[in-house]
Amino acid sequence: MANDPSRNPIHANLPAYTEPQVQTKARETVADLTGVREKFVKYVDDKVTHSDAGRVSLRGEFESMSAIYKATPDFCPMPIATGDYASDPNVHFFLCSFVDMTDEIAELETLPAKLADLHTKGTSPNGNYGFHVPTNQGALAMPNTWRSSWELFFSEMMQRLFEWEEEMHGSVEEMSNLARAVIEKVIPRLLRPLETGGREIQPCLVHGDLWDGNTSTDAATGKPVVFDASSAYVHNEYELGAWNLPRHHIYEAYINAYQSHFSISKPEEDVGDRLILYRLRFNLTSSGSYLNNLRFRELPSDHIGRRPTFLFTFTLYALASLDLSLTVAASSRPSYTALLVFRALQSLGASAVLSVGYGVVADISVPAERGKVLGPLLATGNIGTCVGPIMGGLIARESRGSVLWVFGGLTIFGGLMLLVLILFLPETARNVVGNGGIRDARWWMRPFWEVLPGKLRRKDQRSCGMSREKPKRVFKFTSPLAALRIIFYQDTALILWISSSYYALWYCIQASIPAIYKSPAYGFDELQVGLAYLPGSIGVIVSMYLAGKAIDYNYKHIAKINSLPIEKVKGDDLTRFPVEKARSRGCGWLLVLSFGVMAGYGWSVQRHIHVAVPLILQFFQGFLSTWVIQCYSTLLIDGFPKIPSTASTTGNMMRCALSAALVAALDPLITAMGRGWFFSLLGCLSGGVGLTAQILLRKRGMTWRNLRTQKPDLSVVEHSLSSRRRSTGDSLSEKRFEATGIDPPDGSPIHNGKGT
Repeated sequence: MANDPSRNPIHANLPAYTEPQVQTKARETVADLTGVREKFVKYVDDKVTHSDAGRVSLRGEFESMSAIYKATPDFCPMPIATGDYASDPNVHFFLCSFVDMTDEIAELETLPAKLADLHTKGTSPNGNYGFHVPTNQGALAMPNTWRSSWELFFSEMMQRLFEWEEEMHGSVEEMSNLARAVIEKVIPRLLRPLETGGREIQPCLVHGDLWDGNTSTDAATGKPVVFDASSAYVHNEYELGAWNLPRHHIYEAYINAYQSHFSISKPEEDVGDRLILYRLRFNLTSSGSYLNNLRFRELPSDHIGRRPTFLFTFTLYALASLDLSLTVAASSRPSYTALLVFRALQSLGASAVLSVGYGVVADISVPAERGKVLGPLLATGNIGTCVGPIMGGLIARESRGSVLWVFGGLTIFGGLMLLVLILFLPETARNVVGNGGIRDARWWMRPFWEVLPGKLRRKDQRSCGMSREKPKRVFKFTSPLAALRIIFYQDTALILWISSSYYALWYCIQASIPAIYKSPAYGFDELQVGLAYLPGSIGVIVSMYLAGKAIDYNYKHIAKINSLPIEKVKGDDLTRFPVEKARSRGCGWLLVLSFGVMAGYGWSVQRHIHVAVPLILQFFQGFLSTWVIQCYSTLLIDGFPKIPSTASTTGNMMRCALSAALVAALDPLITAMGRGWFFSLLGCLSGGVGLTAQILLRKRGMTWRNLRTQKPDLSVVEHSLSSRRRSTGDSLSEKRFEATGIDPPDGSPIHNGKGT
């Protein structure tokens, strides 16, 4: 068996010794059978899954690794056995030789060449596409039925993946349309030419899940090593689908190197599109593997990039402002319907900017330094709340109430900002540019100052065998249900209440300013009313800057008292970090203080106290509200690091919905209650309920967050039977242990070893 591990895997159960003897005797038995002294074993307990999934998964992995070992023995650990425990037939194992690995992925100089060697030597035993046993893609077992056509085999695989992804997340029309288009149009267009018109391809053995988490470097030899295989005999380029994902560390350079060892299939001009199609398989597997996690059903800015989304939204804003100007100028009595529609489009273009801005912050900053980036960003954005009312007051007074100048000014502003974005805004989305080192060759995807004559250098695409351009991205808007679903998670519901209630509270103050200060008690004119917005706006700006500093300080403080390291390059693993405590630190006192400020503001304007009092209280309430909003908005991004724009959009939707409801009820409630009781009630609801929500978040938030982000795969525990710890670059919190035997411990549920 040591010489030919593909022969007769151990399905004879290990001896059923008493519990203390099992570990020692089992180890000796396996050593006697194999002659291998250092071993690595993986367990699956089907009592958790209530199915035969564990046995199928490990059998598929054993057969996959056996096929790879037979073709290229120095490319993977030697598989030894797979089987069931005599003491518990629901517990299954996979045993292989132990390989001490480094923490690094395989080198560019060695991995592509060795993979090409596997694809050359691992030929199909019958000339067809498939595999002799089912293998797993994520938690889904693929039957791998033998087919004579690659198009047919891949179509069946993708159909099964689309159906499984829908079972995990529910039916969405956009996904259904995508599935139909891929099966009926894309696959025939791209794969049929491989085996028609005098062209042919040979099915070859592939690893099947060769992302950077399933490969490493042998610490003793320096050679590349692969593991956790999910093999089949398929088109060799299918293997490169995992390398065509920007979220992985093995990317385009590895593809180029591989293609220097294994020629590109004809028609060569389709290779870039074929790789996009093959990587869709890996995205579907990732999406289906994360139940209740929408990270792979993103909003447009998370999918196509920040720059195109910014340009689209600002273009919409500028054009809507222009249409408003022309509508007002064309008639002394413009159509109310036209004004309403164009105003809605203007708001749509403007409101998306904040969501995408949060996405940019998540792109360029790690959690430990997010505050210092977010603070200046939001402070700068709120300069408009200072300048806007003053400019509006001046225009209203000088133009005698004409709104033409208002819309005209917004048109000029929108046009100028759009020009600045076109010229200077770079792309930051990680799924587009990776860590910043990936450049998109298309001129419109890059700042125009980089596309000036002499700036853009197009390289010969044929030299590397594939297009240097980034894969095409379709401008599509995902269902808003993806954002709405975030509301119903326990932790995010509390976060959204705190941030939304304080946003709505502040909005009510802003909306009430004209009525308060134009009343006979204060007698302000339009310009003075505009100036009345300044104290609160200054409080907002000051708070944003200082809160950004405090957010980072609190993060480092919590890390220090919990003895947690801070990673300033890759960012910290927040599954182990109590980020809820870091972001909310000190906010409890602010919530209590805010109630007092709101009550004071309401009764001061109710009793017509000197104008300085409510203006000063506006400053403090702007300061306090903004501090709370910024802390919890940052926490919202922390909870959804892969789809920050989606999470931010959810926050915007909640803030705007609650603000709209309160503003609609503002006049009736003030008439019924008076300003004193109304603003006191707002302070009580936002502060009191907010304080309760904060206490729950600090106690249970981390647990809730990890529950909704954990992967719902098979419960697998991996053991090392060596005294040395197996060190690998594997991710997704895969747990490995030192062990003296091969009996699985109770509990310890982790993922099934298939990386996403």
